[in-house]
Amino acid sequence: MVVFVNKLTLTGPAERLEQIYEAVAEFMAAQPGLVRFQLLRSESDPAVYFNVAEWVDRESFDRARTQEKFVSGARVGEVSTGDRHICSVAFDGGPGQVRRPLTGGTWVVVRHRARSWPRLSGGVGDGSVPIVAFRMWWATLDSNQ
Repeated sequence: MVVFVNKLTLTGPAERLEQIYEAVAEFMAAQPGLVRFQLLRSESDPAVYFNVAEWVDRESFDRARTQEKFVSGARVGEVSTGDRHICSVAFDGGPGQVRRPLTGGTWVVVRHRARSWPRLSGGVGDGSVPIVAFRMWWATLDSNQ
């Protein structure tokens, strides 16, 4: 899996960026290999957006972005500057699960569950600090299972 991340800083109207992105998103949504995409707007700086798109592989992403319909279409660069990155996944997770890819495409799964919420006293704020304790189980996923 590869992830395309583009930090977009507005140079024009936000409404126009979102309009252009919607058209691009409709095209990309029909492309083989797209897993999902999001356009995120920064809450700390409303002039900053992040385009995040997950693809099954680099070839699918490259094929989609070199198609004539994409190349000749409206571009978010008309109303923003971009800082583009192609990323590989270092960690992946969700509720109760964290995964890390290993060499050869195998994933190690780390499942964790809070045992308790003990309180330690000793000079921080109101005198107590919450501590979360985790148990971890490591299991290698076998593609033959």
